[in-house]
Amino acid sequence: MHMRHGECKTPGGKLVAVNVAVDEDGTIKSCHISGDFFIEPDVTTPTRFAGAPASGGEASEALIHDLEQALVRGGSLQSVLDTHSDCRLIGTDASAIETAFLRAISSELTPPPAGAPAKRVGVAGADTTGTSVSVDTQYGQTDKTAEYQSRWNELKRNLTVIRDHPCTPAEQMTIDETWAREVAAGTRPPTIRFWEWAGAAVVIGKFQSAPDEVHLAVAEQLGFSVVRRCTGGGAMFIEPGNTITYSLYAPLDFVHGISIEESYRLCDWWLVEAL
Repeated sequence: MHMRHGECKTPGGKLVAVNVAVDEDGTIKSCHISGDFFIEPDVTTPTRFAGAPASGGEASEALIHDLEQALVRGGSLQSVLDTHSDCRLIGTDASAIETAFLRAISSELTPPPAGAPAKRVGVAGADTTGTSVSVDTQYGQTDKTAEYQSRWNELKRNLTVIRDHPCTPAEQMTIDETWAREVAAGTRPPTIRFWEWAGAAVVIGKFQSAPDEVHLAVAEQLGFSVVRRCTGGGAMFIEPGNTITYSLYAPLDFVHGISIEESYRLCDWWLVEAL
């Protein structure tokens, strides 16, 4: 059995990678999708939390599984996405996943050694090097300030701000998911939590491949924990006393009527304003 690896960086978005297992006669036996993209639930999901945005739980796992099966069978990825209407890919799409898969099966190379920097390949001609985006344009401050301020004023009526005590990386991952579920269930008020860390760690995203992101043996030797959060995004290095981490846990009403992408701008608006 041979392993082949392909990647695609979505222009303006996230990286998706596909590892493909191929037997001696070239038959594709299985594949695994990873990357720093997000999978978001649809608007009927009763919570949203920023800093570590919600990812959809079991529904996202089912979506990834069906996408992998479609790649192996040669099926339509868009049909899979249409079937899983309870989830939405953020930062990547069917085209990028297919490109990463095709790069994998056309490659004679095995994936890089564990922890080795992966070669990041984008879509030809789609680079935005040399361009810049103003803060006003990027965060929509020019025409959204009044609306965002109104939403935050409403949220602040019951908002709790907590500076947490130091916890281990594994404990922090558990707390983050638990508090999000409690806000969703109405048993905890809207909360901003500033995290404190009791140990050094590398935190990887829900859909990332740990061996592709971290020198696992070296991390173990140096006493670093490697933990996986329940949401998408990239790998982060954490040191006690040298990292500021926060989560915003808010009910769905806070982002009612706006798109998933815009909800990130709304949830981060207080921080942009403060800076």
